[in-house]
Amino acid sequence: MFPRSLVEGRKIPPSLVKNKRVQKNMDRIFCSLLAVAAAGHVFGTFKFFEFGTNGFVWALSGGFACALLATINFLRTSRPTDGALRWLTVFGNIGWMGIALLFGESIGNLLDRRVLLHEIAAAGVTCFSVTGFFR
Repeated sequence: MFPRSLVEGRKIPPSLVKNKRVQKNMDRIFCSLLAVAAAGHVFGTFKFFEFGTNGFVWALSGGFACALLATINFLRTSRPTDGALRWLTVFGNIGWMGIALLFGESIGNLLDRRVLLHEIAAAGVTCFSVTGFFR
């Protein structure tokens, strides 16, 4: 991340370098969690919906939207200076949190494990997306 000479020359404290690595790893963990949620969404679509029905198509599109959002968030972790990508992920993640809350409301259980998985993952990547504006 930083040139080794800068770290060894004490221009950048080693603790700061370590903290940035920890933050980047935590960010990627939340991205992975969102990807797992997307995979579960797609798997559940094939398991619980009849192929070709309206519900199947909408559930599958939601799973692929979540997978795309996870992919964009992974890309953001590798491009910390890309402001447009950061804004895209912030708004995408906030939108996904809203969709997950609406799903929880529609099934009458906001504490359902599916809702919580999507909410926690989206909230985590949103926090890391927003904190990137202040670095």
